[in-house]
Amino acid sequence: MTMPSPSSWPRALYDNAPVWVRRAVRFLPFGWRVGRVYRKTLRFLLESDRWPANALAAYQERQLGVLLERAIRRVPAYQRYHPLLGKPARHILKDIEPVTKQDIQADPGRYLDPTLPPSALYETSTGGSSGQPLRILLDKRGFQIEWAFMVAQWMRVGYRPGMRKATFRGVSFPGGIFWQENPVYDELQFSPFAMSEANLPLYAERLAAYAPDFLYGYPSALSLLARHYEEHPSPPPPPVRALLCGSENVREGQREYLERVFKTRFYSWYGMSEKVILAGECEGSFLYHAFPQYGVTEILDKQGNLSSQAGAEGELVGTGFMNTAMPFIRYRLGDYARIEGEHCTACGRSHLLIGAVRGRWNQEMIVGKGGARISLTALNMHGVVFAKVLRFQFYQCEPGRATLRIVAAPGFGEKDAGAIKRSLEDKTGAVVDWFIEKVNEIPLTPRGKSLFLVQEIPNGA
Repeated sequence: MTMPSPSSWPRALYDNAPVWVRRAVRFLPFGWRVGRVYRKTLRFLLESDRWPANALAAYQERQLGVLLERAIRRVPAYQRYHPLLGKPARHILKDIEPVTKQDIQADPGRYLDPTLPPSALYETSTGGSSGQPLRILLDKRGFQIEWAFMVAQWMRVGYRPGMRKATFRGVSFPGGIFWQENPVYDELQFSPFAMSEANLPLYAERLAAYAPDFLYGYPSALSLLARHYEEHPSPPPPPVRALLCGSENVREGQREYLERVFKTRFYSWYGMSEKVILAGECEGSFLYHAFPQYGVTEILDKQGNLSSQAGAEGELVGTGFMNTAMPFIRYRLGDYARIEGEHCTACGRSHLLIGAVRGRWNQEMIVGKGGARISLTALNMHGVVFAKVLRFQFYQCEPGRATLRIVAAPGFGEKDAGAIKRSLEDKTGAVVDWFIEKVNEIPLTPRGKSLFLVQEIPNGA
């Protein structure tokens, strides 16, 4: 699961501008801050939200046809499917062999459209929930398109552009600060890295003064905040319209707990850095509605067969319409879900409904100084600092000290290790002392899985 990316604003220019200049941005309508593609996409999503099933199917067929035609003619990995061109797009899709992250990691250049200039692209990476981050090249328009989808789904629970958010997510907080303004997105960002018992009263006071319309962030961080409010009810929780929660699996009972403490709706969604599936809850149900305008969502059973009946469970496979630079076609996510139907009686949308989602991001915690609990989701490492890393794993045996074990690719050096260490320190500040350890291998579990965190703190202190 993932949070939306920043917009296509010139970030260096904005970040280095005086505070008064950054604050002045809020006087522009939100749509003009993000861009024309965002505005156009949001209008389309609101228009098509309740199209009948046949209209949505026709739209998917057109979009899929354009994507497959372009990928098969231009992208080396898909050129072997050239004999399929001329068939209906859905028929072509069924004949394409699903790909995995490991397939793309083995030769990423084969999945890139070589006709696009570098100026049209930007680089990101998956968060590495398996300990193996994947570098991805995306069409720059994707920033704005992704934000339009996020806003469209948040509007189901009352959000409107310009409303204030208190945000708890893993961005950098320089100098060990606990919060910082982000006027472009009408939010006050709170550090999820310093949520200790000593600091949480300060968070509560600042939240009371800020009076946000929504709380937005990781369920694990909001749960720490909720526990503080239960133990220290003054000042009380801010009267927000909804909790916007993503990027982590939701634990059993967590939704009910957070709704009870904050007295509002818990709203979540399912998405990923690869931009192939986005599914959000509706206003009348807790089932995930897969956006048909975002891409084609499939579920494969254990034998690799396509499942379509309600009640069928299997692995999620996505084909996203957004990324034309590095198209992921029938991409196996390693996440699992159950089909719940194709029409929601609660809201009337004719979207694929999925439930029982079992994702890769668990709510594992690094223990910081003073007892601060830091979700590994907040340390989700996107960007080029992991370009020369094959596998990694967090290890901790003492509160406030943690090691990142790295299996390095050829060319990895002290400069790369230093960049990774600084990235972690930029996020956690003085709460955690970080160490980088280069290792030859990271053992898998007996079931062949990679452990993201090995924690040997006595009694979980």
